[in-house]
Amino acid sequence: MAYTDLIVWKKSMQLAKTVFRVTGTFPPSQRYVLVPQMQRAALSIVSNIAEGFRRTQKKSKILCASPMVQHLNWKRRFIFLMSLNS
Repeated sequence: MAYTDLIVWKKSMQLAKTVFRVTGTFPPSQRYVLVPQMQRAALSIVSNIAEGFRRTQKKSKILCASPMVQHLNWKRRFIFLMSLNS
């Protein structure tokens, strides 16, 4: 079973996509403050579920302490963010 099979992850993905779609319609005055904050919050939910699922495995608990893994987590979040915009 993968984190992508979890119902909570699927629903959080739907929420993230909705947030990105809706915030795309916000007025320009909100695009530099409110929009990025809402998008980061929605993305954080999805990322935290995936990260928490991974940490339940013994081996990944050790790996999460590594700075390289932390960097990869940020790259995954960035790639996910870019996929929502396309």
